[in-house]
Amino acid sequence: MTYPKKAAVLFPLLLSLSLVGCGTGNKPADEPEKPAMTEAAEEPPSPTEEEPEAAPANSVGLGEVLTMPNAEITVVSFEQVDSIELEYSDPLVPADGESLWLMELNFVNTSNKAIDMQCLGPDSTSIQAWDTESREMLEDSSGFEIKAIDCHQSVLSGQSGSMLVAYRGLADSKAGGLTVADFGDFGNPGFVVFEPGFTPPSL
Repeated sequence: MTYPKKAAVLFPLLLSLSLVGCGTGNKPADEPEKPAMTEAAEEPPSPTEEEPEAAPANSVGLGEVLTMPNAEITVVSFEQVDSIELEYSDPLVPADGESLWLMELNFVNTSNKAIDMQCLGPDSTSIQAWDTESREMLEDSSGFEIKAIDCHQSVLSGQSGSMLVAYRGLADSKAGGLTVADFGDFGNPGFVVFEPGFTPPSL
């Protein structure tokens, strides 16, 4: 059987087109390409906790013994009060814009000399009080009138004594600590820390 010449030419062409259609399947012509997979971003390192500041050398807390060249000092309490009873005057109260504090201190004389326990602290020792903003708190001069203490006691070598000292601070003051300097070694003060993490200023 013979085909007309036109039929012989069209047959291969139709066959070719049908093969191309089978190869493309049903995929849409304009389908976008899928983005390439990327690796997950690295998480930032977790912040490290800050280490608390180291306490200064020769520092203690409330109720602990601070050893100095001429004495052993223990601050029993350092508290804010509304008033302090005085022996010969009206009660001591804070002035406007100020706060009033009372310190109880025990003292042991470890030197060979007698030490006078004055109203504002032993005569062998300098004591400075600070609030947590490193602002100095002042000893009140009315301390010699505070009831229940003997302001003029003296202690011999090896003896002990106790005393109460009044301090004035600002109204928003919060007690931070003490700087204690012994006149036997004034350049190496000791510290009593009331507020954890607070470092009292040096002299």
